[in-house]
Amino acid sequence: MKSVVESLMELVRQGYFPEMLQISQMLEEDYTLSFNKKTSRLFMRKGNKAVPVPKGYEWFVISCYELKKVAEKTKAIVFISYSHKDLWMAFKIWRMLTNSGVPCYLAELYPEPGLSLWDKIKRMIESSDIVVVLYTRNARYSAYVNQELAYAHARGKIILPVVEEGVELPGVLAGLEYIKFNPLNPVSTLTSIANTIRKFLEDKERKAVAGVFLLLLGAIALLAASSEKSS
Repeated sequence: MKSVVESLMELVRQGYFPEMLQISQMLEEDYTLSFNKKTSRLFMRKGNKAVPVPKGYEWFVISCYELKKVAEKTKAIVFISYSHKDLWMAFKIWRMLTNSGVPCYLAELYPEPGLSLWDKIKRMIESSDIVVVLYTRNARYSAYVNQELAYAHARGKIILPVVEEGVELPGVLAGLEYIKFNPLNPVSTLTSIANTIRKFLEDKERKAVAGVFLLLLGAIALLAASSEKSS
């Protein structure tokens, strides 16, 4: 018979983290962050309600909160590639991103009975800006994960590898920087994913602003040229 500790560790390995469920729900309900200098604690607030952030989750909450602020201004769609055996972690990534305002595809959550699964996945990848691949020991032998990777690479998509410790990257991912994934410490992985996607959105916003600026300069130059001709 399993002890209480053994049973709890098995739940943890399956993705049960009650603190993360609470934090995800508060992010979804638009709680804001505040810091209490007297207690040196971070709080999530909504109206008169203040909930202390569990210790060890501070950077995770801050990263999600900052991502949500950027995602309100700049949009990008994420597709998650994963082995069905790693659905528990893929779902955490999906929930963290969607609660932070980033549209996210998780094939399991979008059933289309009667249609080809591969056609559905191709369509999702094509409409995405970033492909987050959860590359684990399970994914290494998954035909679908490797097929999705090859398709995303062929379509020139930005690929963000999240790699389990001890697993070597395949040829398609060779040379790419990646986020380390420890199944027993998913909070650190999720924090890194949030920060990486936030930086992508910030870069996208800067490029968009620069593009508008160049268009304005071009319009001014055309006006100046037409003025000279008319005079």
